[in-house]
Amino acid sequence: MPAQGALGKAYGVESHVLSPAETKALYPLMNVDDLYGTLYVPHDGTMDPAGTCTALTRAAAARGAQIIENCPVTGIRVRTDDFGVRRVAAVETEHGSIQTPCVVNCAAPEAVTGPSARHRRFHHLLTDHRHWIRERSHESYAKNYSVVFPHDEPLAGRNMRTDPLHEELLAQGCVFQERQGWERPGWFTPKGTAPVLRYDYYGAYGNRMHEDHAYGRLLGDEYTFDFPPHHDVIKKECLACRGAAAVFNMSYFGKFYLVGLDARKAADWLFSADVSRPPGSTVYTCMLNHRGGTESDLTVSRLAPSPQASALAPAFEALTKSLYGKTDAGSRRSQEVKEAGRTSKISRPEPHFPHLENGDLPEGAGGSRALTVRGAPALPGRGPEQAVEQRLGPELRPQDPALWVFDEDSCPENAGPGSCPGTRRPRPSAWPRRQLQAPAPAGKQAGKTPATPQSYGGAVLLEDRSRAILQEVLDADLSDEAFPFSTHKLVRASGHLVRAMRLSFVGELGWELHVPKPACVPVYRAVMAAGTKHGLVNAGYRAIDSLSIEKGYRHWHADLRPDDSPLEAGLAFTCKLKSAVPFLGREALEKQRAEGLRRRLVCFTVDEKVPMFGLEAIWRNGQVVGHVRRADFGFAVDKTLAYGYIRDPSGQSVSLDFVKSGDYALERMGVAYPARAHLKSPFDPDNKRVKGIY
Repeated sequence: MPAQGALGKAYGVESHVLSPAETKALYPLMNVDDLYGTLYVPHDGTMDPAGTCTALTRAAAARGAQIIENCPVTGIRVRTDDFGVRRVAAVETEHGSIQTPCVVNCAAPEAVTGPSARHRRFHHLLTDHRHWIRERSHESYAKNYSVVFPHDEPLAGRNMRTDPLHEELLAQGCVFQERQGWERPGWFTPKGTAPVLRYDYYGAYGNRMHEDHAYGRLLGDEYTFDFPPHHDVIKKECLACRGAAAVFNMSYFGKFYLVGLDARKAADWLFSADVSRPPGSTVYTCMLNHRGGTESDLTVSRLAPSPQASALAPAFEALTKSLYGKTDAGSRRSQEVKEAGRTSKISRPEPHFPHLENGDLPEGAGGSRALTVRGAPALPGRGPEQAVEQRLGPELRPQDPALWVFDEDSCPENAGPGSCPGTRRPRPSAWPRRQLQAPAPAGKQAGKTPATPQSYGGAVLLEDRSRAILQEVLDADLSDEAFPFSTHKLVRASGHLVRAMRLSFVGELGWELHVPKPACVPVYRAVMAAGTKHGLVNAGYRAIDSLSIEKGYRHWHADLRPDDSPLEAGLAFTCKLKSAVPFLGREALEKQRAEGLRRRLVCFTVDEKVPMFGLEAIWRNGQVVGHVRRADFGFAVDKTLAYGYIRDPSGQSVSLDFVKSGDYALERMGVAYPARAHLKSPFDPDNKRVKGIY
């Protein structure tokens, strides 16, 4: 309740936390014997429906809308577009039809008379499994009124999607988290193994509850709003990463390929940063919407052309371009997209892709672009597919099959040039269909369509002493001169071909190893064996959350959302505004820059060791100016860190002087803790460590 009250203050909602006695005085009929307190919102739930409707119609009419009364809709006329999708064309009334592509259902959910809508919130691998639906539906109902703790995890519908290292890490004490069906490492317990057991329905429906469930016990220990009991375990993982070395299994990150004659043109439009770099380079960038909001942040890596497909790259010739993309599936971020060659006109996909059913691509489909997606969506309904698909706008509206989005799981391990068969037919996603409607200039480019790569995983990240460790495993020179930061290359790890990328998700010297699935376990074991004498440890995403916020790296879904611009988030360096190259969202960013920023993302540190998890109110000079988006404890700086957007209560733009000049406090559970504002992360603000400078 205090947390909700603090959030209400950030949004201007009056609220009060009352004691049982105060509650009784306000509402004498309430039994307060079993209450610790209540949250009182004086204006909650009071609305005059007629007055609200009148206000809305007046506002709409003032903005040009036409209000027609006594005109009930008797039917909706639909049409089938070029892609076989049924769309609204008009509404039928007693006075005739009104052509419109948009209908707002004001009759509530009860108005639906047909089959239930196919929800896009969950990955199809989950919704196609009845036992997942049955289990998760039961648990969501059983826990409907349960307290939502910061580190809670579901027990239902688990172990649906596992990567090649799952059993290997489980044997080493991995406590897994679940994100969109993927089991990813959360942290590592030193007290044996903690497998997620079959869902027992909490003993309902004749099921026998598990008597000894180590995972359930560890989860129950974390049901707290204080520092959890395993705080020190995560601390050891974080400090090992800062002072020695840590390995993270990042296999669940999404990965896709952008391939074709128009890959360069598509990349220029899709990505806010300039990704026109030579093969072997990697660029951190954002993908924006037309409002300048951040739909995703990712890395883009350009590939060198190759006529042969492999587990690590599709086949494409020098005249085409291939970009390889990687994104955090469950919580957000890093993506790689790869490119090669010259540009031409993008072509629109055929409506039903019949030529893909047998794995054969049509003659003359040259230079077609294929995006191969790997991993779970970053958020419900927003995966790498949507991240790319929702951005190809009027500059890239095609006519021929040149842009496809494929789920990597639908492709077999022996996929070769010109083929992408599989147990499921590759599905072009809906976003290009919506964006690629306008006619393109006449002309086609012929050539071979590149293959979709086979599935791979085991994206491993090492830090600090990673150069010394990997030098024993890889057959490549890892010096700064031979392998600079933000580059990638194909190397061999213990005899297996892998793609090594010198990147960092936590602000240390490190490499990501992208490994074909069959080689994940042997490569992982080789790395761990080489790292024994260097103090190498396993670490999970709980450590990543702490390390990344400490370094000041943004997390999409928390620090970055579709209504947050890169300028507001301190990511102006990812936008090619100094060039003349158009990109999606550019006009909105230019307007925002000219008018000034109405809010700005700020880093805060709290000297008092108090846990924070987000949604805390931000006070400046006695006024609430925002709320915390993300918070965690930074073990290297030994402080609580928080990030939140602040605004000027006067309505003016938020300048750097405004940020620097205030006295700040963060309100947690009704208590305001003094905080210090930072324009840069207090940990390694000069970015020396990622460059190997210690």
